[in-house]
Amino acid sequence: MNVTGCQHKFAVSKSQKFIEFFAEFHICNVGDRGTRVNDIGLSFRVGEKEYQMKKSGYWNGTGESKWIDAHDNADIDANFYAEYESDEKDQLDCVFTIYHTHKPYRVNAFSKKVDSLKNEPHVGFF
Repeated sequence: MNVTGCQHKFAVSKSQKFIEFFAEFHICNVGDRGTRVNDIGLSFRVGEKEYQMKKSGYWNGTGESKWIDAHDNADIDANFYAEYESDEKDQLDCVFTIYHTHKPYRVNAFSKKVDSLKNEPHVGFF
């Protein structure tokens, strides 16, 4: 798995501060059996505060998992958001974990701060 892009921005709603992410992944199933991507997790740390987010089925908005046949590839994108209590950073070191049929797979990446995400999420309160 590769993280082909990751960006974040900050937003304020009703005096609460949020961080939003948009990430793109290229997943290669090199195994001899198909696999099902059930969840993708994102974690990062700012100072002493650790943030963890986990989503499932966000790539198609239905909550369903993503099937990838043996020796096949898939491009998946995902939005994450959470309340944010730390200083705004222009770059964040992130760890993504893909939870699929066989075992979790972790990959390190970094996120760059932007004014507008490539694919704005439909959170409902922004």
